[in-house]
Amino acid sequence: MMIALILVGFIMMTLGVALLFLGEVPFLGGKRISAWRSRLIGLVQVSSLPMALGIWKCLQLLFGSDAIDAGVVAWSLIGVCWFVTFALVYRVMFLKRVPRAGKGKSSASTASEPFPSTAGEDEPATAPFGFAEPEPARTKTAPKKNSPAKRAPAPDDNPFNFS
Repeated sequence: MMIALILVGFIMMTLGVALLFLGEVPFLGGKRISAWRSRLIGLVQVSSLPMALGIWKCLQLLFGSDAIDAGVVAWSLIGVCWFVTFALVYRVMFLKRVPRAGKGKSSASTASEPFPSTAGEDEPATAPFGFAEPEPARTKTAPKKNSPAKRAPAPDDNPFNFS
């Protein structure tokens, strides 16, 4: 039982320290956990075992040394810390409101047209999972009008021509 407690405590401390240092981190489905929320989760994870030891020592002083086992206090506090962690991550997983639509067609133009055509849409095509298609690579641009045109040096002026 003590090995499992040490292992879970080590995992929680490692996760907590990583979240404290990293700040904003990626999450499921391409969503990101904000830096503030991530550091709050890290603080909860890191403080779980020190808090369990402190509460156990306080309970020993109040009720005596054999009243409450340290494992019960530690596992209870670990459960509470994981509950708080999931409560903090819940907001990231399930958004409260629907995300805003992009600056595409206005609602007035769609209201007058009950079956809009999709042939000339301004929005990019998306793959089945909602990822946008990559844009084609840009070609070279024309030189600026105010800059002098670059010309190749004459063969005699080339300092690296050793022939």
